[in-house]
Amino acid sequence: DEIFPHESGNVGFLSQSGSHAFRVITRGGARGLRFSKVISYGNAMDLNEADLLTHFAEDPDTEVIAAYIEGVRDGRRFFEALRLAAARKPVVILKGGRTAAGRTAAASHTAALASEQAVWQAAVRQAGALEVSSLNELVDMVVALTLAGPAKGSSVGVLGGAGGDSVETADICHEAGLDVAPLPQDLREALREKLPHTWDWIGNPVDGSILGWGRFEALEVTQLMAANPAYDLVLINARSLEHMLNQEDGEKLFGEAIDILKNLGKESGKAIMVVMGEPEFRDERRWKAAMDAREGLAAAGVAIYSDIGTAARAMGRYVRYTAKRQERAASAASA
Repeated sequence: DEIFPHESGNVGFLSQSGSHAFRVITRGGARGLRFSKVISYGNAMDLNEADLLTHFAEDPDTEVIAAYIEGVRDGRRFFEALRLAAARKPVVILKGGRTAAGRTAAASHTAALASEQAVWQAAVRQAGALEVSSLNELVDMVVALTLAGPAKGSSVGVLGGAGGDSVETADICHEAGLDVAPLPQDLREALREKLPHTWDWIGNPVDGSILGWGRFEALEVTQLMAANPAYDLVLINARSLEHMLNQEDGEKLFGEAIDILKNLGKESGKAIMVVMGEPEFRDERRWKAAMDAREGLAAAGVAIYSDIGTAARAMGRYVRYTAKRQERAASAASA
């Protein structure tokens, strides 16, 4: 089918719902995810969640595991399979039937016996997997784990948009557990040489309106932040770049800016997330340019998100989950 990606990839997804399997493929595929296998196992009369988790743990083509589960057949066997899988690879799980209403729906959907939420959460946490609360959040976290790049800490450099957007972005990032660190002195000195008229106004997040709408300066500052060891992560609100399209040669400038974003993660070796949702401009020319850019970023393997809040929360959880996995691996190695 044309709506499915044709290339294989490194994400394995097991789902107790065929419709959820379809949505993860289409939503994830549009954001650059590619799959080793997607398995919809329904009422688990033959193969169940423990069998499939064990398979994905041992599958050389699968590097990240995602799961939608409504109920488990054998709690002890499921926990052992989940612990095995999470020790080897990142595992993201969405539980169906977390509430009384959900448990009733799960019973009629797949005859699953949905477990009590507190017991489930404790088991998932102890096994080392990452629990999410919606299908969109599952896709967000798999995008982070698969495409964002290495997360070595929580210090983030941000291209935050303009004015109030920058202020709101700083708040959202802080609330997500990220450290919006001030510009270090060596970076400020570099800005003094590059932007002598505005350097002292520039901070983190970078306020694009200070540097002028539709200009490259904000992106150049972001490149400097990505190259600076003071920052572990970079979060880019690419919506501010859409203003380049207002200029006479806007499509060319905008295309060049998007090309820089495509390569920023590879060049910096850091975790990069780009915010590029639906364009705020509604005329056909600018709408098409922005949507083409979004598709191009996804095709280039860039972790893209629809809004700053979603990206910041995903980045915060990604950093914490990666750190916990590293702690577990170190503890296991020293045992």
